[in-house]
Amino acid sequence: MAMPALFYLIGYLLVGYIAEWRLALTYFAAPLIGLSFITSMKIIPLINLRGEKTSMSLGFKKICGGRSAISCLFTKMMGGVWIVCLSFGASFYRDVFKMPIFTVSALTAGMALIYAFGAFFGGRLIPRVGNKKTTTLTWILMGVVLIVLMNVGNVLVTVAMGFLISLISGISLTSSAGLTVSQVPEYRGSMMSLNSASANLGSSLNLALMGYMLTNYGWSYGSIVIGVLGIASGILNHLLVIEKNE
Repeated sequence: MAMPALFYLIGYLLVGYIAEWRLALTYFAAPLIGLSFITSMKIIPLINLRGEKTSMSLGFKKICGGRSAISCLFTKMMGGVWIVCLSFGASFYRDVFKMPIFTVSALTAGMALIYAFGAFFGGRLIPRVGNKKTTTLTWILMGVVLIVLMNVGNVLVTVAMGFLISLISGISLTSSAGLTVSQVPEYRGSMMSLNSASANLGSSLNLALMGYMLTNYGWSYGSIVIGVLGIASGILNHLLVIEKNE
């Protein structure tokens, strides 16, 4: 969970240094994609898990028949606080506080590093608290922090909130993934496929909603709407999702 954030850290600084998207695609993104493909095919071992040979449609039916599993996917789709911060954060600092590009790049790289630390630290924290409690608390906190971040009007507080939400989001990523995969242990592949689909759909919807709110009402109202959705997803996660221990 922590490694993608480290690649984001390196990639953000490198692409910013190249400063031209065609060159960045040619000399950074495309070779990295090719290397990832070769690595996954040649180096990562194939592990056969129990239940993987059964029908995928049966796995989907099993998941769709469980209220807790469906609720877990639904709340994942609702909570889009982190994707909004990731996509709009740099523009927010540039637009509201007129920060120079270098400063915003350095801040974003630092937040990516803090996110990676949160993902790593979450693996040690979660066994003590539990996946469900950790996911619930982090989603609620992320919603609250986003609202503060884009409404407080003080640059130092806003930057501090940016680092805080990065840390919380890293922990949340680890706990929510653990909570999701434990819902239907015998159909992990099907569950994680649906989890990826719901997360990507939720990201698209939340980004579209934030874009609409930003265009028509500004940063303050947009952050309140997305933040409230994040808080609601945490509350629904607490009420509807059941943590299952293997």
